[in-house]
Amino acid sequence: MTAITPLDAAFGAEIRGVDLGAGAGDALMRRLTGALYDHRVIVIRDQKLDEESYLGFGRQWGEPIPHVLDHMRMAGYPELMTVGNTEKRDEDPKIRNGAALWHTDQTHLRC
Repeated sequence: MTAITPLDAAFGAEIRGVDLGAGAGDALMRRLTGALYDHRVIVIRDQKLDEESYLGFGRQWGEPIPHVLDHMRMAGYPELMTVGNTEKRDEDPKIRNGAALWHTDQTHLRC
């Protein structure tokens, strides 16, 4: 069963008891969407998703837009960004240091 717990903050909720790797059907997506509208930010805990599963889940929210920082796009998955410094592929300083300036807001684009 999905547990939605408000965060100890002005907004946001954490969600547990969901395995997105197994897929998110219509009922779960309605519940997640409701939580997002109610709390403005959701943190879905304890997920183990590969790139394909993560992108598939993202597509259930809408069509992902490749970020304008094309050097940050993940090889084979241009809709995903490589951010962080915990994996071997992050030895490239453009990727590793990209996390310092990372920002996802693309409101300057017309939908």
